[in-house]
Order: sequence, then C-alpha cells, then structure tokens
Amino acid sequence: MEVSRVLAAFLLFLLSLGQAAASVYSFATAANSVDSAGESVRARVKFSISAGSMVVTVVNLQSGIVSVGQDISSLFFTVDNGGAILSLGPQDLSTSTGTQVNIASGGAVTSTRTVSPIPHWAAGSSGGQSYLNDLSGGGSPIDTIIGPPSSSGNYTTVNSSIAGNKPHNPFIQQQAVFTFNHPGLLQTAKVSGVLVGFGTAAGNTIHMIPEPVTLLLVALGLVFFIRPVSGSRK
Repeated sequence: MEVSRVLAAFLLFLLSLGQAAASVYSFATAANSVDSAGESVRARVKFSISAGSMVVTVVNLQSGIVSVGQDISSLFFTVDNGGAILSLGPQDLSTSTGTQVNIASGGAVTSTRTVSPIPHWAAGSSGGQSYLNDLSGGGSPIDTIIGPPSSSGNYTTVNSSIAGNKPHNPFIQQQAVFTFNHPGLLQTAKVSGVLVGFGTAAGNTIHMIPEPVTLLLVALGLVFFIRPVSGSRK
C-alpha cells in the first residue's frame, strides 16, 4: 500500500512538471533509411511546445556524408491544437539559428559562423500541413543541413555536389533551430505526420517515426525499481 502511494505521488509530480514545462515530441528516421540515390540518411526532429510557442530542432545525424542528397532540405508536420488543426505560416516563424559552414574542394571547412535567421529557409502551410522548406526560397538551394564532420573537423568523404560546389555552399552544420510564436498555440498541442525532405529536389521525403515517451519510461523504471522492495516486506 505504501509503495502504491509513493508511486502515485511520483506520477502526479511528473504530470505537474509536464503541465508547467513544455510538451516534447521527438521523431527519428527508421533504421536503414536511404535517400533517392540509395545513400544512408539519419535524422531527428524535436518539437518543444509551450503555450504560444513551439521550438523545432532539426538534426542531421548522418556521418560520412557523401553527397548533397543526404542533406536535410525540408520538414513537414501537422499540429493538432486541441482537436483543431493549426497551420503555422511565415508570420509565425519568430527566429531560426544555425552554424553556417563553407566546404571547399577536398572537403575542407573554410569558414564557420552562427547565422540568425537562417537564409533561404521559409515557413508556410498547405492543406493543414505546416512546413519549413529550404527549396521554396528561389535560386540555388543553399543552407541545406549537412551531417557532422569527421574527427578532423572537415568533410573528407564528400563528393563534388558539396565540396567546392558554389550553388550549394554554404551549408548549415548538423543542427538548425526554428521558433514559432502563435498566440493560440496550446501547451497540450500534438504533432504528427512528420516528414523530412532530403537533397536539392522536392519530393524526396521520408516519414519519421515517433520516439518513445520519456515520461512513460521513467514511470515504468520506477515501478520495476520499487517492486523488489515491495516484495521484500511480505
């Protein structure tokens, strides 16, 4: 009985934290995902939602990048705002931040700087689906999100679609963070239908898979941790 009360109190405490902080939804590519050319891709997208604000973190986790087709160039998602679909547009995109790098012939990183806002990326919505898109800004698709460099800090595995490629340089290194502000956004809003686009041509999208809910895992872990103590008192 005592253990049950402790568990219930702990779960209520976790729920209160969730209500006071942000709702977090995380999505990742499935194992063995590939781009349109059959090259490996690996990405994660996190949505942190509080009342009136949503921070979207887009991460390219693919190491050993070979071509620009493995770079992230778009994100599509649907926001269920208390039973109604909320479309987020350019007027709602408050800030965007990333580390911009130039990659020369041979894969050497020749310059690095923090940029805010990130050039070329645009926010919008269509048919209830919100998006962030690097391909809708017109001109050459610069500032695609490239994966991490090698241990030397350079990109020794890339081909000519990246190294010294003027139409595609510069790039955003590994992570981009976008912040939406909308007065009607609820902290309880849910995100689904997440797709990430790769490469410099539209339509090369991959469905992202929801990652496990951390709160549930913590609660289950506590149950298994307490259970032996409960049994030892019998």
